Amino acid sequence: FTGTTPLKSATVGILGSNMSSPTVVSLADTAKQALAAVGWKSEIVDGQGNPATAATGLTQFTTEKVAASISIGVEAAGVKPQLTAAEQAGIPVIAAAVDVADRAAFSAVYGAPTDGWVSALFSYITKTYPKGTKYVSVNLTAITGVREIMAGIVPKLTAAGYDAIGTFDINAADLTNSTRTGTLNLVQANPDAKFVLAGLTLVPPIALPALKQAGHGSLPMVVANDDLQSISDMRSGYPLTEIATSNDIAVLLAVDAILAHSAKNTPITSDQPAGAYNFAVEDKNDLPPAGQTYFNKATQIAEYVKKWESEYQR
Repeated sequence: FTGTTPLKSATVGILGSNMSSPTVVSLADTAKQALAAVGWKSEIVDGQGNPATAATGLTQFTTEKVAASISIGVEAAGVKPQLTAAEQAGIPVIAAAVDVADRAAFSAVYGAPTDGWVSALFSYITKTYPKGTKYVSVNLTAITGVREIMAGIVPKLTAAGYDAIGTFDINAADLTNSTRTGTLNLVQANPDAKFVLAGLTLVPPIALPALKQAGHGSLPMVVANDDLQSISDMRSGYPLTEIATSNDIAVLLAVDAILAHSAKNTPITSDQPAGAYNFAVEDKNDLPPAGQTYFNKATQIAEYVKKWESEYQR
């Protein structure tokens, strides 16, 4: 570290909405790696899709007097008293990577813009499938970020002449089983569907084995975001297309804000750099190297660590 601003060590709490989601696990790991690179500790709690469990996790962080908390996919409605307690204790809680309904309840909210997802999905689908194509969709309305993507893309596709003939809403409290059985039932009930549109990347790795077993392994799926398991499915030949984004940036922005707040008492706001997030279509013809997502997490972390090394003194 070559900077001039002293940075003392501290601990950050990381609360994931449900660690059954590979995306949530990966984002929490991004925060953990970034914090470790500057000599900070992290404590990860799995909300298990249960607001009561998430509330217990936030209480734990406040009791332990962490420097700050990063929340990934947890809605404020189920943890309002705990957010208030954290604020009263002077502990910032930042929502990162997954949008939330009550943004004002958090110290800041960082994440890729919904219209970016919607535009990328719309562009791909309308270039790939003709007007009149029938499809089914899988939603998770309990998560604002997913709900908003689907609320943006489905009406836009309808206006463009595409036919949504069925939909399913995942039960967040029973994430794995609900995703697997719900997606399979949806596909079986709508044999005319030409593709599945899903608002979250956990759908393919959970639902694909059941779809294959039932003879639906060749039905294309179009998904928002990517993860290592779904990329592996693409390598094995499953007709999956994902809209990848550099959403690790949201977590790194949260860590950056926390470090600046701790070292320099810089106010934490929801301001994000213009053009912070990029989107790309990812399919079997354009896959990243093995062990990487499309936007390489290690590269993104390294860029921020370099910034911190030049800014802080340890």
